[in-house]
Amino acid sequence: MKRMIFCLMFVGVLAGVCLAVSPGVWRHHTESEFDKSQLKSVVVNSHGDVTLGRKIELLLPAKDAPAVVSSVVADGKIIYAGSGSDGWVYKIEGDKAKTFVALPSTMITCMIMRGKELLVGGGGNKAGIYRVSKDGKVQKVFSHDDVKYVWAIVPGPDDSLYAATGPKGKVFHIDAKGKGVVIYKAGKLAKNILTLVKGVGAKLLAGTDTSGLVLEIDPAAKTGRVILDAAEKEITALIADGHGGVYVATGDVS
Repeated sequence: MKRMIFCLMFVGVLAGVCLAVSPGVWRHHTESEFDKSQLKSVVVNSHGDVTLGRKIELLLPAKDAPAVVSSVVADGKIIYAGSGSDGWVYKIEGDKAKTFVALPSTMITCMIMRGKELLVGGGGNKAGIYRVSKDGKVQKVFSHDDVKYVWAIVPGPDDSLYAATGPKGKVFHIDAKGKGVVIYKAGKLAKNILTLVKGVGAKLLAGTDTSGLVLEIDPAAKTGRVILDAAEKEITALIADGHGGVYVATGDVS
């Protein structure tokens, strides 16, 4: 009887403790609400969602890394990183990073992989497009007196290329022999065509500085039309969804 009373008293104590604990609810809606938090192995997105973070591994310490990395292109297990300050292409393979090749241009402005070849856009002195082989040999593909910056490269038909350039706001079509023809000129609308991607069919989508315009360009007709006039002054990135839509990133220089 005493044992039964003791058990009932113990259960009663536990029940009292459980009833004394109240669940708490916290609602976070933005990243800024985590400003004072200490995060470990997690990240917070702009909606306030907490998710597991990616593993970060240091490959080049600050004293050895380029001052500005303007572009990164992956080729299988190899990553090519372009320095925006000294014209070097860096090669990252596994956990090793090293200087790969120096371009004649003052700075590297963009890079793409076309098949197995690396195409690099340069700016400043000796601006143009260069082909870099796997063994580090550099061959000039395109240059033009009006081009001081090649901001974006897009593969075209029959081994041709499209290039977005500045400071005269032109888009070039470059054939397999390296001959460039202007297919669009922004004129007073912009000094630089900063971004370029494939649109629907044979159309191109381009983003400008100065007025923050997104353009749809018809290479065959050599015409273009404004499809977006952003509030910001620069279109910094474009991603076409393949169905006629486009995602646009903007920037506003001071």
